[in-house]
Amino acid sequence: MTTAAINHTSRVHAVLSASAADRWMHCPPSARLAERYPQTSSSYAEEGTRAHEIAEQCLRAFKDGMPEPVYHGDDLRVRAELQPYIDWIVETYNEYKDKSPDTLMLLETRVDFSSVVPDGFGTGDVIIISGTTLHIIDLKFGKGVPVEAALNPQLMLYALGALNLFEDLYDINLVRMTINQPRLDHISTSFASAAEIRYWGDHKVAPVAKQAYEGKGEFACGDWCRWCPVKNCKHRAIVNQKLIEDHPDPAVLSKKDLGAVLQQLDQVKAWMETLKTYATDQILSGEQIPGWKLVEGRSLRKYIDEDKVAAKLKSEDYADAVIFEKRLLGITAMEKTLGKKIFNALLGDLVVKPAGAPTLAPESDKRKECNSATIDFADIKEEE
Repeated sequence: MTTAAINHTSRVHAVLSASAADRWMHCPPSARLAERYPQTSSSYAEEGTRAHEIAEQCLRAFKDGMPEPVYHGDDLRVRAELQPYIDWIVETYNEYKDKSPDTLMLLETRVDFSSVVPDGFGTGDVIIISGTTLHIIDLKFGKGVPVEAALNPQLMLYALGALNLFEDLYDINLVRMTINQPRLDHISTSFASAAEIRYWGDHKVAPVAKQAYEGKGEFACGDWCRWCPVKNCKHRAIVNQKLIEDHPDPAVLSKKDLGAVLQQLDQVKAWMETLKTYATDQILSGEQIPGWKLVEGRSLRKYIDEDKVAAKLKSEDYADAVIFEKRLLGITAMEKTLGKKIFNALLGDLVVKPAGAPTLAPESDKRKECNSATIDFADIKEEE
């Protein structure tokens, strides 16, 4: 069976996109400022786009009762990594279907939330309507950090757009919103009433969106800067430089001041890395940065062809034990090879997870607090 290619790359994106809502809601002027900078892609972004295309193809085949397309090369790897996501979607849909035979599942559906965001629209990966429940599901294929669904503006805008789209056809009371990250084995779900979503849109989003669309409002720095196309933002530079200048010596900080600085530490580090990447890209494109140049970094020797190396040594009568290493597969690789169920059945009692090394984290972190009285430093080992 052949399936027409689903081109997600060619889609038009809104000025105030749902995916960037966390940024422009916190920093309204960034939306128009970002328009001045070319939208660049990366291998990670391209991989994510392809993953969405493959997921849509497979789920559409499921809906139509048809065989999936046959994948080759790297697409085959992506398809395998999507399996938990696809299984979860199918299982969720079937659960809804058992309760309500009229359950509807829509794939890659354009939703319009221009009622609160000027020219606002987006695309929902999976939308399920069952009885009085609307379920918005967003696939994130990256392997960065877990993303939570609670108060996630992207999901909430998709939900608002779906409510607008289906309000004349369905009496929706409950909105369920899920982020599924198959490569992190992370699924996060939050709930809200339809009325709460609409109130949030009218009172929280609309005023800020108007400012952002007009290029007005105040600049603000935060986690959202990480994804901003404006890599050399002057406001971000001023904020981070002031933080460094105001607190030059940690020894003179009070504990209260230290806590405040630590809150911004990751922002400063991220800003510095952003500037280094931006400067490197500028020099590679032919620009000059006064006082700086690119030099060749450290590299490691490597074999041109490992098979030829092995053949050459064998021809000289070197034994396999001399030229090859033999080691037990690591836990992650072994679990993937055997499958989780077999791995747990055979090796579950032979695997231990020691305590991790103490890591500084904000109070909002969901992990349990540890202190010197509860840590046995001698037993701490780095997890594989």
